Amino acid sequence: MPMLLYMHENQLTYPPPPNTKRDLTYSLIQHLSMLATDAVRFNSAYHPCLVRRAAAAAQARFPDYQHLQSIREAEAKSAVLPVGCDLRRFDRWPDNRAPGDAPLVLWNQRWEYDKDETMLRALVCLADEGIPFRVALAGESTGCNPRSSRPRAIGWAIRLVHYGYADDDMQGCSAPRARC
Repeated sequence: MPMLLYMHENQLTYPPPPNTKRDLTYSLIQHLSMLATDAVRFNSAYHPCLVRRAAAAAQARFPDYQHLQSIREAEAKSAVLPVGCDLRRFDRWPDNRAPGDAPLVLWNQRWEYDKDETMLRALVCLADEGIPFRVALAGESTGCNPRSSRPRAIGWAIRLVHYGYADDDMQGCSAPRARC
């Protein structure tokens, strides 16, 4: 039976938790998984480039038998398969934006050490550049407190349309923002 490995994240470039060192065991297991499968698919074109560079750097850390040709083998069976999103279920809600409303930035990822600080910095840069936007911070908290004072501290009160976890289908809501 053919096997496919889908890579939406990877252990080679995934940031380790604060105050810890990267454990190359997981990187090696992932590389061996790429070799053992028939095909590898990445969620973006950027992702396999990161993996290739990180794999070469990780293999170079081994004193013997670096198997650099295995990186090319994994790359040869790799392609991009973007994440598909069927957003038609949201068509039932009317577009309540007024003409000229700022675009909405949706953060629907979990709040954790490896993601939230980067997102917050990006939004701060947009705000500092005077770019208009609204923001919905809807990710689930798994390790840090999404109800912290950080968004308020950087002056988003007027931009924030949702803050906190949002259910998958938001049943019973007249509009997506009603679940604040």
